[in-house]
Amino acid sequence: MFQKHRHPMENPMNPSCRFFPPGKITWLMVLLLLWAMAATAPVAQANGKTRLNLYRDRQITSGYFKEVDVNSPFYLPLVGGPEMGKRTINLPPRAGTFRRWRTFLADSHYGIRILPKQTCQECHPQQSRDKHTIRGQITCAQCHGGGTIAGINHYYSKMNVNRRHSAVCAKCHEGASNSYATFVVHAPSPAAMTTRQSFPMLFYAFWVIIAVAVGTFAVFLPHTLLWGVRDYMTTPRHGPQDRRRIKRFSLPQRLFHFLLMLSFMTLAATGFSRMFIETPWGKFLAYFFGGYQGAIAVHKWVGLFMLALFGVHLVYVLSKIDWRRFPKSLMGPDSLLLQWPDLRLAFQHLGWLFGRSGHPRFDRWGYWEKFDYWAVLWGTIVLGGTGLVMAYSLSLTSLIPGWTLNVALWLHRIEAMLAMAHVFIIHFFIAHMRRHTFPMDRAMFEGTVDLDGARHEKPAWIARLEQEGTLEANLAPQTNKKLRLLYYLIGFGAVGFGLFLLIGGIVNSPYITW
Repeated sequence: MFQKHRHPMENPMNPSCRFFPPGKITWLMVLLLLWAMAATAPVAQANGKTRLNLYRDRQITSGYFKEVDVNSPFYLPLVGGPEMGKRTINLPPRAGTFRRWRTFLADSHYGIRILPKQTCQECHPQQSRDKHTIRGQITCAQCHGGGTIAGINHYYSKMNVNRRHSAVCAKCHEGASNSYATFVVHAPSPAAMTTRQSFPMLFYAFWVIIAVAVGTFAVFLPHTLLWGVRDYMTTPRHGPQDRRRIKRFSLPQRLFHFLLMLSFMTLAATGFSRMFIETPWGKFLAYFFGGYQGAIAVHKWVGLFMLALFGVHLVYVLSKIDWRRFPKSLMGPDSLLLQWPDLRLAFQHLGWLFGRSGHPRFDRWGYWEKFDYWAVLWGTIVLGGTGLVMAYSLSLTSLIPGWTLNVALWLHRIEAMLAMAHVFIIHFFIAHMRRHTFPMDRAMFEGTVDLDGARHEKPAWIARLEQEGTLEANLAPQTNKKLRLLYYLIGFGAVGFGLFLLIGGIVNSPYITW
């Protein structure tokens, strides 16, 4: 009587029922839904990625570095505050500050109508004069591009923190990593107070090494001048009466000094030839080493030689220590360690410089000689360490952040100038210009000094040798005239070349880009 109501899907006349039974239609809809979710999952995942990781897949497949982690743990943007009246965007806390909104535009120069009539240098004068642009002669377009320039934070900018190492740095530095790319090309002036906020490590490292340099000259420059005046007033005019000479330096010590002097002069010349390459004087220096690139090659190899010499010297020093009486053996009168008696003699010597006390009775080593010795070790460590960081920056930036190269550059530069100024002014004067050593102290070449001169300057040393009965055993005959002439030629050549570098550097310093 009453016909049973059928669901439309159960209607035999419905074509879909013939191909998809009712139970299977439900499962088909579930499968379609799962397929849609799987298809949209990568999009959702990409949308959930952070800004720093957004380019990872794109970067790894770009063909530059498949094994380099582009999200370097060392990356920390070094940015300054916004200008007054500029719109800013608050970035995540890791960025540490605000950046101007133009850094996110596809065209960072959008709206600047006068731009086509200007060059990069007109708007960015400071950025157009740095190590890359002046000494390396890299143009703005080689890094930033010659057309429309995207802001540094824009997705397609090749200066983006995730692409810079492969798209820009690797053009000249093959194998550059993301950490290496954190080197600040257009670094701020390390002396500026604003750098304390934008680049604090550079600011504090610069002022620490400047304090060391200024402190060194504030003490030793007046000390040297006073010594010269006092020495002229008190030293007898006549030459030594006793023509005998006493042994002061062994053959290995003299050889160390000669190789150190030779490598130091070469490093000074090659370093100055690169620093002053903007001047005719710098180009003249670089000519002897094969130009700008040849000078850095010589500089690196001689620097490695000096570090090897430093290592050999340490082995030599360790072999001379009496380990059975260690550490008491380090405190003897022949030790180069600074001891409390040295401080007392230094104050007594200061009183003598002002005519307030008698001449102190120095032993084998004066306090200034010990300072020179330890200053060389300190300088070798600082110069060698920073030099290695810069010479092997591509490898070492996998362990240290790239911005440490900025710090190493200024530490290397200031310490090198301190070392050269100290050697060419203070060391040369004390060693060669005092009255009883003029015109040159041959001790480091012959290994001996005049016995009368030693009695005057180091009376405690001579008295100790006489008391021990070893004075006669330490006496040596005069060197023959031919060798003496050779020593004079080497010594005068070193002094003359050092003064040439010192005066040339001072005269040309206003004409270079620091």
